[in-house]
Amino acid sequence: MAAVQKASPADVEAAAETPPPGPQKRRHGLIVGAAIGVLVLLVGGAGAYFYLSRSASTDTAADAAPAAPAHKVALYLTLKPDFIVNSTAVGQRRYLQTSISVLTRDAAVIEALNAHAPVIRSALINLLADQDFMVLQSDAGKQALREKMRTTIDATLKKEANVSGVEAVLFNSFVMQ
Repeated sequence: MAAVQKASPADVEAAAETPPPGPQKRRHGLIVGAAIGVLVLLVGGAGAYFYLSRSASTDTAADAAPAAPAHKVALYLTLKPDFIVNSTAVGQRRYLQTSISVLTRDAAVIEALNAHAPVIRSALINLLADQDFMVLQSDAGKQALREKMRTTIDATLKKEANVSGVEAVLFNSFVMQ
């Protein structure tokens, strides 16, 4: 048989001071633990909601706004042969010879330039012949001429081929005599 040990008076006194945990204390600890768990879940859920809603709104905004177009490659077309026009300035016969290239970023514009080259050349020759020789001697005059040539080409392309997109007209050579 098992031996039974007698408790000392000090053990009896210590046991009397600290009552054994009863069902009330265990239930209270369980409720506090569950409340903390629920609080952690709520905070984590709120954080996840805000993170995901911000990410979703950013994605929605990116989808709603059109993507920035990729940088298109510049396309150049040199109009051949060179342009040569006569004019009269201060009672003297003058002539202008120039070679130009057209800058665009649209292949359809290049195709239209090739297809309608005779109409474009005619419009540019008329424009060049109407220029004041003295004005063309300045840089500002040349820049203004380049812009007039660009708008003339663009307007002709719009009329003939219903396309536009000439970005610039560039002088390859510019000789006045």
